[in-house]
Amino acid sequence: MLFIFSCIVISTWLVAELRTIKFRHFKTSDDFCLTHDELADLGDLQHEEQIVSGKLARASNKVASLEKMGRGLRRNKNGDFDGRNKLGKKLNRELPRTQALAFQYQIQFNEIQERIGQFNELPKCRAVAWVKAESRRLANRTILILFAVGLIVVAVSGYQIANYWILVILLWATLLYLMRKYQKTALNAKLGI
Repeated sequence: MLFIFSCIVISTWLVAELRTIKFRHFKTSDDFCLTHDELADLGDLQHEEQIVSGKLARASNKVASLEKMGRGLRRNKNGDFDGRNKLGKKLNRELPRTQALAFQYQIQFNEIQERIGQFNELPKCRAVAWVKAESRRLANRTILILFAVGLIVVAVSGYQIANYWILVILLWATLLYLMRKYQKTALNAKLGI
């Protein structure tokens, strides 16, 4: 049973090591930042946001001015302006178009802001994925060494640990979990996440 447990411990360590291979290109915390292409895309989005923001402001101002023009006019039961005069007809024609245009610009503006938010969250997402894999790898390394030393000490002392393999497995799993949480907290603190 001790052999099977040793294989489990070593295989979890190997899996943790293999999972960090895809993060080997992160050498410093600056590597989590946006790339040049992503910065260019972000700049384009911010420029587009300014354009749409200006269009939205103009459309909103036009809606406000049209509503102000129709403030003294009579309205029908359905909320439209009275169509018996020239201004009422004009407002019934232009106000829905302008409101629809303002609504369309608002939707575009919200979509652009959401995409900009995704770009701003990208470095943190990269760092979180790296921290998760790295904390698992460091915890496995530490626990592997501790258990190897512990099992050697127990074997030299003559204590029959094979009778308590369930406790050994539970102790290993608990220490692995606690060490991973500790490493994750320490790495998050170092990166400021």
